Amino acid sequence: MRNVLPNRVSIALASLAISTSALLTAGSAQAQVGERVDNRVERRGAAVDRAVDRGPLDRAEDRIDRRHRVGPPPVTWKAPRVRRAVAPPPVRPVRRPVVVAPRARVVRGVSVYRYYGPTIYGYGYHYVDDDAFPWLAFTAITLKVLDLMNEEQVRAHEQAQIEATASSVGEEIYWEQGDATGSVTALRQGTNTSGEQCREFYHNVKIGDQVEEAYGIACLQPDGAWRVLD
Repeated sequence: MRNVLPNRVSIALASLAISTSALLTAGSAQAQVGERVDNRVERRGAAVDRAVDRGPLDRAEDRIDRRHRVGPPPVTWKAPRVRRAVAPPPVRPVRRPVVVAPRARVVRGVSVYRYYGPTIYGYGYHYVDDDAFPWLAFTAITLKVLDLMNEEQVRAHEQAQIEATASSVGEEIYWEQGDATGSVTALRQGTNTSGEQCREFYHNVKIGDQVEEAYGIACLQPDGAWRVLD
């Protein structure tokens, strides 16, 4: 009878160790499952948040998200992705102003900020500010790589932006000029609280071994001009 109690204690301790190990294993597995569920909910919440626009705060958060993500942002549209080359410039001779264009100016209430690239008038294959009035605000979507490009290359990229305002969502408008290539794609579109048509654009430009990307959201105003959101 002297050895019965120690044996029982040993058996109890062994059972307790096994139970504790099982509980720790179960707890670890449960924690992993909980973490996966939390991540899934967070991803779904982020997707829902991107689709909601209740005012300036939501738009500000979306802008912060766009600045920190890599590559084209996730979108909800299912349009097929197609490519189309930029329409060639007009064959007719174009009279160009001989005066150097200021980098910052206001044209019919539209602010022009062309801080990169050549100092030129107009936008795209519209060589006069009055003709390019509807798209001049797109100069706010700046790319540093434009400093390495000539006027023909810059205008080709700007023309891609012009055509992307009327293209199908998901259609890539691309161009090639010498050692430079680029494209503009309308990622999604919708209406803001004022009922204006808005689009999000994705820019991609490559010259030599340098590649740069940019995103921008613009809304069509009642006077026919586009306004780029800050």
